[in-house]
Amino acid sequence: MAKIKKAKKAKEPKRPFKEQKPKGEKLTRAEKKLNKKAVKEALKRKKAFEKRLDRSIGVCAVILCVVSAILDVILRKRKKAE
Repeated sequence: MAKIKKAKKAKEPKRPFKEQKPKGEKLTRAEKKLNKKAVKEALKRKKAFEKRLDRSIGVCAVILCVVSAILDVILRKRKKAE
């Protein structure tokens, strides 16, 4: 006869990694304000970059469509000329 297997223990979920600061050190109000400003400025720069990138991709897409249309017209003219 086969032996009865023991039930396995359930694994505990892993805790997310958090950077722990020493308890004695606390940021001053001015440092917190500067950090907040820096984050806002970084978000503004990122948003501006994404906006420029989206525009440039849109412009490139339009240019490619125009070039494709011109090439189609040229090919049709060649076929008619033959």
